[in-house]
Amino acid sequence: MTSPTESTDSAPKENRFSKHPWLAGVIVSIIILLLLEGGSQIALWIRDKFQAQPDATPEELYLSTLKARDSIDQNLMTKEMQYLYQDNIQFHPYRWYKLPGNFKGTYIQTEGLGYRFNPEEADIQKSFMACYGGSTMFSIYTKQDGTIPSLLNSQNLLPDSIYALNMGVGAYGSSTELMSFIETTRKYPIKYALFLDGVNEVTRYLDRFMYFKDEEMYDYWNYPYSTALSYAYMNTLNSRASELEMRKKREWKPAIYWVSVSLLGKLKKLFPQAPESVSTLGSGWSESDYEKAGKLAAKIYLDNIRDIQALADAKGIKAYFILQPSLFSTQRPLSEQEQAFIDNNHPFVSAIHKSVYKHILAADKGDLNFYDMSDAWDDMPKGDYFYDWHHVNKAGNDFLARKIAKEISLFR
Repeated sequence: MTSPTESTDSAPKENRFSKHPWLAGVIVSIIILLLLEGGSQIALWIRDKFQAQPDATPEELYLSTLKARDSIDQNLMTKEMQYLYQDNIQFHPYRWYKLPGNFKGTYIQTEGLGYRFNPEEADIQKSFMACYGGSTMFSIYTKQDGTIPSLLNSQNLLPDSIYALNMGVGAYGSSTELMSFIETTRKYPIKYALFLDGVNEVTRYLDRFMYFKDEEMYDYWNYPYSTALSYAYMNTLNSRASELEMRKKREWKPAIYWVSVSLLGKLKKLFPQAPESVSTLGSGWSESDYEKAGKLAAKIYLDNIRDIQALADAKGIKAYFILQPSLFSTQRPLSEQEQAFIDNNHPFVSAIHKSVYKHILAADKGDLNFYDMSDAWDDMPKGDYFYDWHHVNKAGNDFLARKIAKEISLFR
């Protein structure tokens, strides 16, 4: 006879999954997801390890050669520019944004207000000449010694009593330079001021046209460069630690995501869509529309430099204003790559550029020390200089610095 104890021990145990069937589904799903993620990691590793790299385009080869000529590590330059113009750029209440101060990079160094010069290297025994402008004056593609102010100093293009300081900031136009002039003349004993402008009077108007065409306040001030300004707002209004954590969370995605993106990309190639229509930017504009736009942008520039001149006179500073060159304004025969830089821009850009420069040159500039150097590239020796339609390498900056030294009365 079987005892009660023996009967209980021999009875089958209850299966926990039969009591909670959903639990089995959850476990199986987790295992499948883990297998998919592991397989995706392996697939990505195989792709990165064995996938052939696409051949560089002619433009990429050209730009790579241009950078190598000046011994520039593009990855390092990109990191320094990202540090300055994205990750640590700060909102400025009067001049849109400022670059981080006292930055000591390999290619770029800044002083306390974020301008591109090392105050420890400035010759305080000389009179300072502040050089204002946008990314051309800042020189976004060259080392510190390849900027126009640095070349004016190192190539002995200035009178012995003068030392040039780089006050250029990427995308700045004459409206922000007016504010920079006030700020920097309060900090430094500046005796001379050089302003290289034109391109950003055009590009800032294009931004205004696309985003705030009918906003009246931009009839009097340059529209701000919104890309850098958005980074500046973000960095200023959020702590860097919390923002970096948020960015990491936004950027991280499991490997299966990237595999899915890759597969979707291949599926799209199997079912190509019709190409998008050409941009309608400026479509329907008449010659009078371009005239009106050019006249307005030119008036903002001229009003700004007249105010700068008035302030300079009050402060005892000699100011010089230069209309900068670009591939749109030169008459020199263009190389195939230079022509490609022109062709890659919408025709609207060329039309606005032409109109703005036309009205600047036609205006009465009174007693302003104004120099038209829009044709400075015309007699440039044959060679490769351009990164796009207005940025050049060290050799290009050297050519322009010598032009400035030759043309401007201060240097004679």
